[in-house]
Amino acid sequence: TYVELMLLEDEITFNWVSNYWYYRNLKIVKNINAAKLDGKNKALVLYGAGHNYLLHNFLGEMPGYQVKFFGEE
Repeated sequence: TYVELMLLEDEITFNWVSNYWYYRNLKIVKNINAAKLDGKNKALVLYGAGHNYLLHNFLGEMPGYQVKFFGEE
């Protein structure tokens, strides 16, 4: 959906997708990183599928994180 929105000839929509959506996912990663886990080494994070790609990439590049999707072994 977001790629389709970016392809529209609407500058406002393009700016929202290219700036806000990326920012929003960075903010989610920042909040996950800031969460206190009380010595636990696992956390369950639930978000819509539209966030999967960026969250997986961002968290996967951070030391100490291993991202798995639900049902993955």
